[in-house]
Amino acid sequence: MTLKTRDNFRILKRSVESALACLSIESTTPPKFPSLEFTTCILLVALKVLEARNQLDRLDCTETSLESVADIPILIEKLKKLTDRVCPQEIRSSVNFDVSGSNALHFKDKVAEAIRHLCQTPDEVWVDDFTIGYAYQFLSMAGRKNAQANIQTANKELSQIDLIAFTQLYTPGWVVDFLLANCLLPQLQEATAKCAPEIYSVWNLEQTIKGKLSAEAVTILDPACGAGNFLLRAMDLMINLHMKSGMSAEQSVNAVQSSNIHGADIDLAALWITCLSLLIKSFQYSKTAPTSFFRVNIASEKNSDNLLGSLERNFESTHVLARSHSVILMNPPYIGRKLMSRQLKSALKENYANSHSDISAAFIERSLELLNDGGRLGTITQASVLTLPSYGNLRKKLLNDFNLIACADAGTGVFPLQGGDKVNSALIVIENKNPTAKDSYFFDLRTDKNKSEVLMAQSALVRNSEPGTYFSHDQKIFLAEHESAIKYGCPSLILSLARQVPSLADVADIRQGLATTNTERFIKKIEDVPIEFLGSSWMPYIKGAGTDRWFSPVAYAVNWANNGQEIKDAVTAAYPYLKGNTKWVVKNEQFYFRSGLCFSFVNTGNLAVRKLPSGCIFDVGASAVFANDKSDEDFLLAYLNSSLISAIANSINPTINFQVGDIKRLPMFPFNRKQKDELAELARRCCALNEELHSLKRAVVVMVGVGDQSSQPQREHLSSSLSALESSIDDLVLETFYESFALTSAQRNEISAWLIQTTKN
Repeated sequence: MTLKTRDNFRILKRSVESALACLSIESTTPPKFPSLEFTTCILLVALKVLEARNQLDRLDCTETSLESVADIPILIEKLKKLTDRVCPQEIRSSVNFDVSGSNALHFKDKVAEAIRHLCQTPDEVWVDDFTIGYAYQFLSMAGRKNAQANIQTANKELSQIDLIAFTQLYTPGWVVDFLLANCLLPQLQEATAKCAPEIYSVWNLEQTIKGKLSAEAVTILDPACGAGNFLLRAMDLMINLHMKSGMSAEQSVNAVQSSNIHGADIDLAALWITCLSLLIKSFQYSKTAPTSFFRVNIASEKNSDNLLGSLERNFESTHVLARSHSVILMNPPYIGRKLMSRQLKSALKENYANSHSDISAAFIERSLELLNDGGRLGTITQASVLTLPSYGNLRKKLLNDFNLIACADAGTGVFPLQGGDKVNSALIVIENKNPTAKDSYFFDLRTDKNKSEVLMAQSALVRNSEPGTYFSHDQKIFLAEHESAIKYGCPSLILSLARQVPSLADVADIRQGLATTNTERFIKKIEDVPIEFLGSSWMPYIKGAGTDRWFSPVAYAVNWANNGQEIKDAVTAAYPYLKGNTKWVVKNEQFYFRSGLCFSFVNTGNLAVRKLPSGCIFDVGASAVFANDKSDEDFLLAYLNSSLISAIANSINPTINFQVGDIKRLPMFPFNRKQKDELAELARRCCALNEELHSLKRAVVVMVGVGDQSSQPQREHLSSSLSALESSIDDLVLETFYESFALTSAQRNEISAWLIQTTKN
């Protein structure tokens, strides 16, 4: 993939935005498809791609570059006509390019200026298959911001325009390649499959290929095709397969166009750009344009505001969504129930009872319905589909009725220019076939920067039956988990043994804390509260402390005058539908001021449990654990902070949020009294060391750097001593676990390797 750096993406974004701006200098609002300015800008991007590939001659012209200003409008008009020729009737653009009118000179000047802006983009960008689609995404970002504002308002009325703009996030090439390889290649006849690259395949084609499909029989669908990234890669692969079977390049292009690739979307502009991109791709193999139109259809009636789009089930028989396919590839839109309008919520619940919590989940269910027997679905979707309870019914159906081939948990950073940690992605391959005895393969890429390279390397190890950092499971083992959560990051042995013992909820109360609804109003730093009010109207308040374990100083106080009446009044005003029942927000008041343990809700590292002092109120970000047997409190502190339990906690919820429900389900492996007492003593020593470390840090801050160097050896000594104690806890918990279940040497080695990989951060 050429567009592999954020810098290249940013340069392309700036250049196409500048090009559109100079084309639309007389417009008061940003132009949209199918306006003359917007269409011209996209066609100029396509011409730059052809120029970079030395293929401008495909437009029946003698020009090999865009340096001649006089010829550019003619090239634009020719490319526009060819694109409309390969578009189905309902997708064609209504824009008319009149290059001979009175405004021709003015138009040429603006086009020349636009080309100068595009030339600021590095040459390597223009040879990338996805450049045209990304240009469309960048030019639509203003609409995405407006859609986001509309979607996040209360009592929203979600329009089709908002839905298109908000969910417009196109798929990187390495994601497409992984899904395409593992969905298509295993279905092909042996001779055909061996003609295809298998760098991302998890199956050794020479040893395992049992497919029946010829290249001519393959049908590939993207039901949410956007600008066609999946279809472009599929077209590339299928043309090569046809050519290796004896067809000419021109015959191969026409065969792929007429029978192999199919797309649908509610975005008319994206479909037109898909056809443009596919046309440009065909020119890599053929000097002439394809003879008919590409098989892409609007997923709703033109100009309608149908929000289900491809999720409808009543298309006419000629529509691409009215037939089954051998491969379905997609990057479906992501919108959870909180952001849906009432209309969309109702439609999804009525049509997709098992998967109405998110549009992407409904797309998975619908796509599985559209697969041929033995067909495969490859999708990139929200990683939460693997574990969140709201997807439980969908997972049960998937694990019971289909074959889960592979899953790559990619984490954040998959989509270029998508900032923050909000988009956690998973790549999933599913076969329309009853579950087999073969293991499913899972790849954890969440902490990897070079995700594509790691996935390629690990796929090769699976293909060659060599050990690696991937996981393999019989998918049916997940059916016994809570809500059929796919805890791939935990060895099957651990999952099995954890179900044989009590849970933490059996030996302790795990409670969520107070949510004040207004932190600025009700919470202060403890040093800002007058001493005479502390402990009376203002109470010590325990908030989340990230990765802090064992001990964390009380840094805040909460306004709890008259038993928190002011907070309760604010809650009543903010949530009138609660009708004064503040317990929904001011939670578990009967547990306030009790000593116990607390853990961080938001935590980028391992499970972090620490002491909860008596006399404090605990926050929703520092939910609490109260042992049924008070003498077990310090033992639980050591046990929950051990590497074994942290690793299991990460497998229950692989996000940065540890929910109360997740902690409740942690297994309580057996320990005798002596072992508990030993762990409790180690925990108390860890608390003392950590408290001393915090005291040193505070002293350094107070001294404003004085003594910083002199205290460094002491801090290093304390940290080293703490690490040694934590290792002792890990060893004792692990050894007791091994002995309790009489694990073999091989089983111990498997778990040890898993712990090193899982808790390395």
